[in-house]
Amino acid sequence: VWERSGKAMARVNEIRFYQGSFDQEPDPLIEGEMGIGNVPAYVGTAYVVFERLELADFGNRLPNLEFEIEAQPAISVAQVVEDICTSAGVTDVYSRPLSGEVVDGYVVARETTVWGAIQPLALAFGFDAAERGGRIRLVRRGNSPMATLPREQMAAVAMAGDGNSGRPSSIDLERVHDLNLPRRATLRYRDVDLDYQVAAQAAERRLGGSDNELSSEIALNLTANSARRIVDRLLHEPWAGRTSGMVQLSERWIDLEAADVLAVPVTETRLQMMRVERVTRAKNGLIEVNLRSDDPEIYRSTAIGQA
Repeated sequence: VWERSGKAMARVNEIRFYQGSFDQEPDPLIEGEMGIGNVPAYVGTAYVVFERLELADFGNRLPNLEFEIEAQPAISVAQVVEDICTSAGVTDVYSRPLSGEVVDGYVVARETTVWGAIQPLALAFGFDAAERGGRIRLVRRGNSPMATLPREQMAAVAMAGDGNSGRPSSIDLERVHDLNLPRRATLRYRDVDLDYQVAAQAAERRLGGSDNELSSEIALNLTANSARRIVDRLLHEPWAGRTSGMVQLSERWIDLEAADVLAVPVTETRLQMMRVERVTRAKNGLIEVNLRSDDPEIYRSTAIGQA
């Protein structure tokens, strides 16, 4: 019942409030009008449905309506990722490495995959999501190497079909040219100190011959400092990961998983921090490991954001 100066005005049969959760269903009234299967659930969007609102007291027009939402914002990143996975039927998620991280607000504005929904959080908080045997494992970027690959292990002996053994090269490296890497990066986000208006932070490299610009938008509520540190990482990650390679190892390395970090001897005298991207079993019985260079320092930015 609407009231004005204590007097009852228009009545409504029912009011339903949808909180924008990941598992909300389409509204039955709208489905009855548009047909089952033709109405989105508006996942990630909060909205209100009025059933049979009497408009006579409002001049037969929909009145101006104001809603006050009391958000309670700060939730842990681990819980958000678990909720996203659960909505897709994935319940085995190891999220403990992110238990101390808090997000002030996050919107999934359109239909997407599970990884599509998690990826902006991974970008903002610097983690990888790796799957093995149906289990999702969240791994922080910037970890110390779990092991050093001995050079002799990188030249594992493979047994050919004719019974002869072959020794593959230790590691083949590819390096992206400077001209294909970004010189400047810009990140658009919602600023918690500016009433959640869209704002932007930028970072720029002073060295290198590249003139490329990387632009991203993230549906997260952030402070200027947080956004500035994220865009720092956006800029420097392609440079840190410009070297990739594949190495064949013996079965003793079968437990390696995506997102693991290794110290890899790329020359006779130099070790390179490299992150595992994929592990597969080759036809010759060896373990093929795809690697990409990494630098833990890029995940420790202390840059200050611009107002």
